[in-house]
Amino acid sequence: MLANSSEVVLRNIDQLSALNGLLLINPPADELMQQLGETVQASTSDFATYQRISSKRSNVHFGVELPRNQQFQGVLLFMPKAKEELRFRLAQACSVVDPNGFIFLLGHKKEGIAGGSTELKKWGRACKVDTARHCQLWQLQPDQKHCSQPFDLDNYWQSYELPSGDNRHKVYNLPGVFSMNQLDQGTDFLLKEYPFPLKGHWLDFACGAGVIGAWHQLKNPDLKITGVDTSALALHCARKTFADNGLQGDFFAANGFSAEPGYKRLPLDGIITNPPFHTGVKTDYSVTEQFITESVKNLRRGGRMVMVANSFLNYPALLDSVYGNCKTIAKNNKFAIYESVRYE
Repeated sequence: MLANSSEVVLRNIDQLSALNGLLLINPPADELMQQLGETVQASTSDFATYQRISSKRSNVHFGVELPRNQQFQGVLLFMPKAKEELRFRLAQACSVVDPNGFIFLLGHKKEGIAGGSTELKKWGRACKVDTARHCQLWQLQPDQKHCSQPFDLDNYWQSYELPSGDNRHKVYNLPGVFSMNQLDQGTDFLLKEYPFPLKGHWLDFACGAGVIGAWHQLKNPDLKITGVDTSALALHCARKTFADNGLQGDFFAANGFSAEPGYKRLPLDGIITNPPFHTGVKTDYSVTEQFITESVKNLRRGGRMVMVANSFLNYPALLDSVYGNCKTIAKNNKFAIYESVRYE
């Protein structure tokens, strides 16, 4: 089954196929790539999407930056969730598009394509190509000033203070990473209301920019942290957060417990997480639910699963069914912290 945006691509395949080189940035995790020519390349920063597409198609790149030392006559950008990331991705696209080439922006109405097209017009001559399936496809011929400089990731770093109490430690973020400009409320609640020391080897699932693991390792330097996330951008931030604060951690791209080579599924002393429940703009509990189901097999006896989540989500029932126990550590009008222990 194809996403609506993928169907729009196929509606315009003749125009896109006529380009001498086409790069797709963050396409949907569907069968679109299989229906395009072998010369079409894709780049994604989402590991789950990479796993699905690359299993059936070559020319798929996973990472923070785009394929190096290549230029494309066409770059097709799928609408990101945040406006800051759109600017980030447009700058990336400008760095790899041919001087006489085009950048295309495609997105659903619910993804904010109307606002995206307004931003697009700031980058050069833009026009709408197609409207279908509640989506819009726009074409941009970027101004030369946007394509004259190489893309520099260092220009996009943002930071805020890690709540360690001494004002010396920072969290580093890039556009598109969860809670880019400040500590999110759920994580803040977890750090304040779950003060128990972590010991041994803990996994930070959906680690984002590395806030939770960094905060706990500052409290206990002997703590070993492994972080996993599906976002290459988030992992890049987590590594910088740890490195710049003098901390040690291992970080891997993963879709649940399905991770890139190098990740070892050793028995853990604990798992701590502020898990996501969105894929793009869509509500999606499936990854976290599957992770909870599999998590117990990755803990030592006596190992703990600690989770903060919106209190309306029905995670306690799932935790209880998997572990045979679930304790509510703290709760307010928005969030709750749950703890389950592996006893068998």
